[in-house]
Amino acid sequence: MSTHERASSDDASLYRRRFEALVQAHSAFVWTCDREGKFVDEQSGWAAYTGQTFEEYSGIGGFAALHPEDRRRVWKEWARALKNQVSLYVIDMRLWHAATQSWRWCTLRGVPVLDESGEVIEWVGSATDIDEAKRNEVNLRESERRFRSIMECVQAVGLTLDAHGRITFVNDYLMTLTGWTREEVIGRDYFEIFIDPNCFIRDHFYTGIVSGDIFPHAENEIITRSGERRMVAWDNTVLRDSNGEIVGVASIGRDITEKRKAEQELRKSEERLRLALQVSRTGIWEVDVKSETLNWSDECFVIYGVPKQTFDGSADQFWKRVHPDDLEMVRAEIQEFVAKKKPLVQEFRIVRPDGEVRWVSSLGHVTLDENQNVVRLTGTVIDVTSRKQTEEALRKAERFAAAGRMAATVAHEINNPLASLVNVVYLLGKQELQGPERELLSIANAELSRVVRISKQTLGFYQGEKVPANVDIVALVEDVKASFEAVSLKRNISLTTKIRGEKFALHGIGDEIRQVLINALTNALESGATRVEVRVRGIRQGRGNRRSGVRVSVIDNGKGIDRENVRRLFEPFFTTKGEKGTGLGLWVSRGIVLKHEGEITMRSSTREGRSGTCLSIFLPTVATVPLATAADAKV
Repeated sequence: MSTHERASSDDASLYRRRFEALVQAHSAFVWTCDREGKFVDEQSGWAAYTGQTFEEYSGIGGFAALHPEDRRRVWKEWARALKNQVSLYVIDMRLWHAATQSWRWCTLRGVPVLDESGEVIEWVGSATDIDEAKRNEVNLRESERRFRSIMECVQAVGLTLDAHGRITFVNDYLMTLTGWTREEVIGRDYFEIFIDPNCFIRDHFYTGIVSGDIFPHAENEIITRSGERRMVAWDNTVLRDSNGEIVGVASIGRDITEKRKAEQELRKSEERLRLALQVSRTGIWEVDVKSETLNWSDECFVIYGVPKQTFDGSADQFWKRVHPDDLEMVRAEIQEFVAKKKPLVQEFRIVRPDGEVRWVSSLGHVTLDENQNVVRLTGTVIDVTSRKQTEEALRKAERFAAAGRMAATVAHEINNPLASLVNVVYLLGKQELQGPERELLSIANAELSRVVRISKQTLGFYQGEKVPANVDIVALVEDVKASFEAVSLKRNISLTTKIRGEKFALHGIGDEIRQVLINALTNALESGATRVEVRVRGIRQGRGNRRSGVRVSVIDNGKGIDRENVRRLFEPFFTTKGEKGTGLGLWVSRGIVLKHEGEITMRSSTREGRSGTCLSIFLPTVATVPLATAADAKV
């Protein structure tokens, strides 16, 4: 061999070693084969990777190192490359890896070596181990498949964006929500389609892509195809490739538009409630049973007269304010309230720090845990001192009115015999009487004149009420019912009204009719009933009705009244309430109803399971109500 030939051979060997070193540095090995694709020389890289000997891989024996599932595909592509003399042959396949005794993915690359005439002399190439990348790719595709499957199943917005903000995936939920189709949005700029141009979210996205610091949680509006705005709460995750480079963002979002609207309405409702409580002067209280702490709203401090800065949240703050005479009752009612877990209805007196006594009404309910144990007490409190004073004044006025009517009646009853006595004394005075008789007659005349004056004064005590006028009986019934609602709640009595027929206006004295209704409801609520109903029915003249008018019936399911007692209920001073009753209420009511040319009757039953009482009052539509009754006549 000449020196020149030897130098050329050395250079070729050097270049080959450099090429093999370079390939091995990239986790690969080189291979060569003849123009027919057969191994004819030793392939050290192939032997080291697959563990095959030269005898095993020579010729086409190397195909035995391919995974059985890949051999047909690789052979077909290799035959096509040999036939067409492609400039670059690339294919992925699984090779047996002797070191790990496993199949590993490799990329096989090959190029033909041509002579000066362009004919293929041999093939040279490399094989690169891509098993880790391939598995990562498979895992990535599987992860993406799972992600998309999950996104199609959940009731949430799902999408992915690439690093440029282009949409790569959207789920059906987002399409339904926004009115777009998948074909219309895939590949387009997300921010141009769904985000207001003035929104800052685009800048944050690109800043996060560069820095790798995407907001994990965010809320922003998206715009639907129709222009509607929906608020979405997002959970964001950065997507990275196998090299750790950021390639996009995956986001799951919840449509919280209705929630936000509900929160806004709740805030408005709470503000309206606060104003209503403030205007109505209603306080709200809450007791945590476990910690025994008490919370008051601002209005509670006003009602109880306690400075807010001195309030320590202890239950003693409440008990110190309860009137001593009511303390035992209030404790018992609250204990029963907690034990029976039923609504609380209380009315009691409190003593403010300055010594002033006030009446309050408190309503409450319990909150239970999953084991049905009481964990919290919540309720309201209002100052009812004015109502209590009005009720007491009304009771006194009723007693005074009854006493006045009774006195007037008695005075009226003695008026006629008194007039006769006056006439007798007058006639006796015309007789010729001697000294002692005349003196006695003078004394009798003076005393009789005194009795006449007393009778006139007694008649003057009861004046009846004012001038008759039109009365809206339905409005009057509802007004009287409203005044008894607190009492009915406290006694756990259902108090209702039922209006039937036409609503007639009556001609009468409203305060007197009110007095009749108050007396009727008072009796019903004190009867031991659990239900009281006031029925109002308009009646037209004709079809058996002698007159047009209104019938008011007060019906209770109390214990009832014996038949013998029913007959005497309208007598003065007769009562079934013992010391609590005056025996004048129904007697006065009967007088008022008769004064209005009406009728009042009572039916009652004491039968077990069907007990109760019905007081029926008929008042004509038009009645000639006198300005003064017969009992108001002068002597």
